[in-house]
Amino acid sequence: QKNVPAAGTVFEEMRDELYSVLFDKQIDTVAQRTKTAQLIERAQKLCDSLSREIFQKRDRLLEIASFQPEKSSLLVNLIRSEDQNPRTKKIMEKLFKYYGIALEDAGENRLALLTEYVTNNEFPLPRQERPIVTYDRQTALYRDDVEFLTIDHPMVTGALELFLSSEHGTSSYVIWRDPQVKEIALESIFVLECIAPPSLQSDRFLPPLPVRVIVNQTGRNITSQYSTELLRANLKNGNIQPLLANKQFTIVISSMLKKSSELASDMIKPEIKKAVELMKSHYNAEIKRLIQLKEQGAQIQDSETEILCNEMDTLEKHLTNGRLRLSAVRLIRRGPQ
Repeated sequence: QKNVPAAGTVFEEMRDELYSVLFDKQIDTVAQRTKTAQLIERAQKLCDSLSREIFQKRDRLLEIASFQPEKSSLLVNLIRSEDQNPRTKKIMEKLFKYYGIALEDAGENRLALLTEYVTNNEFPLPRQERPIVTYDRQTALYRDDVEFLTIDHPMVTGALELFLSSEHGTSSYVIWRDPQVKEIALESIFVLECIAPPSLQSDRFLPPLPVRVIVNQTGRNITSQYSTELLRANLKNGNIQPLLANKQFTIVISSMLKKSSELASDMIKPEIKKAVELMKSHYNAEIKRLIQLKEQGAQIQDSETEILCNEMDTLEKHLTNGRLRLSAVRLIRRGPQ
């Protein structure tokens, strides 16, 4: 079964013919059966024609704004799942500690931030003298003075950006004691960025994307062999000073870093292509919607579609020219000693 929006109109236009057939006393005659079949056929054709017309004239804006149970249910479940995820709390507790912000229990799932000894004045704190935060949605709903910290809250994203953009902690040297394998590996973390005017909101299609590459001293890509879990379980901090005294060693490291950059450049090509396709799909749908609204009599100016076309062309150039930025490196010395 399916909804037939043209059914009412078909009935109104064919009411007399329908009643004529229904109340005809000679319903079992061959002529009457032929008349009934012809009526059904005409009704079907009229219904198909009107349905196509209604479909072509439907209001896209109304459809976008209408309640869609399946999509909304999925979104609600994702939000609830995120509320149960402790990652935001774990991240912020570490960042608060790193920047010298003490936490004091304020009751009812609330925390007071003590900012007297904050180590960086650029940390994105609320304007209140003694900010109160919570990780509980219900608490935030009945307390307007409490900041509800989620993974996309400006304080959380701002603190992460402040931490990740710092020059400290972006390079390290570690040792992996392994009697079976002897090699030098360089782990590089690049970030793919789209540098574009803020008005274009390019991060809708290509947000900053980390790219992880690991090469050995011969320049071979060994990323798949060095998972983050494997490294976390086997690495120990080391002293790199003796290695820096070796001039040949610094030449090898430069060569490894160059190779890592080349590999990362190849790895981002599919991501850039995907972002461009996503952007074009979005803008083409929007342009098509405006054209259809104009055909229905809406006050849509040609300049509106031209603006969207220009934005699409400009975004394509910026997305295609997305750049790689080296964010962090880690040198791994693997061997028996």
